[in-house]
Amino acid sequence: MLSYILMMASLVAVISGPIGSGLLSLDGALGLAGWRWLFLVEGLPTVVLALVVFRFLPDGPEDAHWL
Repeated sequence: MLSYILMMASLVAVISGPIGSGLLSLDGALGLAGWRWLFLVEGLPTVVLALVVFRFLPDGPEDAHWL
């Protein structure tokens, strides 16, 4: 499992590099700097996932049916 995690970390780095450079090239689009586009586009899925997890994650061990 550790080798899969390390392999995926490398794969994500290979994929996110070109995406990040593409977002940085949007400098000036809609009045936002390129680094702001990068911040918004890469941060938005994290915030959405956090809201989903907080909505569906059980409040305690007594509520977690999978324990």
